Amino acid sequence: MNSAEDKTYENETKGSSDLEFIIDNQKKEIVQLKKEKDILNEEVQATNIIELNHKELNGKLRKEINELKLANIQAIENVKKEADKLMVNHICKHQNAKELVLLDKELKEVKEDNKKLAKQIEDLKKESKDMLLYP
Repeated sequence: MNSAEDKTYENETKGSSDLEFIIDNQKKEIVQLKKEKDILNEEVQATNIIELNHKELNGKLRKEINELKLANIQAIENVKKEADKLMVNHICKHQNAKELVLLDKELKEVKEDNKKLAKQIEDLKKESKDMLLYP
């Protein structure tokens, strides 16, 4: 072997070891990227689980809110009935015609208010039922 052939051989072996070094580094980077991919996949799965739990909790909360609204509506209806009874008792106790006229007017106002409240209650019931149907 002469000197030129020796340099060519050195360059080839040096180039070969450089390529091996690059290949090893690429393999290491691939392994690292796969690990990062696995970590990201786990995070995505965890996020999906959290989102599912969040949706389930929202559904439960909506249902609970609607149940509370319905309970409040029922309580309002009970209070209205009691107010009507008290108003009727109050009217029955008074014999004075003038007072009866005024009480009759109040009773009409109360009944009108009750009709408005009944309409609001019906609207709230419809709204509650619609909300219960929402997933």
